[in-house]
Amino acid sequence: MADVFESVVGLLQEETEAHRRLLDLAREEQRALVRGDVQNLQRLVAEQEQVVGQVRGLERARLQLLELVAERLGRSVQELSLRELVAACPPDVGRRLEAQRNELTGVLRELADVNKANALLVRAHLDYVQHLVGVLTRDAGGPTSLVVDRWT
Repeated sequence: MADVFESVVGLLQEETEAHRRLLDLAREEQRALVRGDVQNLQRLVAEQEQVVGQVRGLERARLQLLELVAERLGRSVQELSLRELVAACPPDVGRRLEAQRNELTGVLRELADVNKANALLVRAHLDYVQHLVGVLTRDAGGPTSLVVDRWT
């Protein structure tokens, strides 16, 4: 069963690298948003979609392994805690498992922060566009607002 634990650690490493790639893309997205580089934004969104697909596949594989471990321990996956998982595997693998989990958690926190900042930038751009359209349509005697809230 030690090889199953090694596989879990390996999958967590792969997930961490994929999330790091998403973090890099989110930072690039931030720079593109600041510059208003629509073409680059389109490319980045397509790349992000690819990486998200990879992450989903890795998560499915990890859950399958955890189901196997839980079954061997006589538990359900929902009941299986990291502490139990670490206790069930060899000590060196357990330490690596905890370290990899901590690393992934850190990358996910950083990614969440960058995504929040990007959402604020997108909102600011939409507000600016709405303001411009309002100014232009008032001058033309047309409607005075756009509905953009449903896109945000």
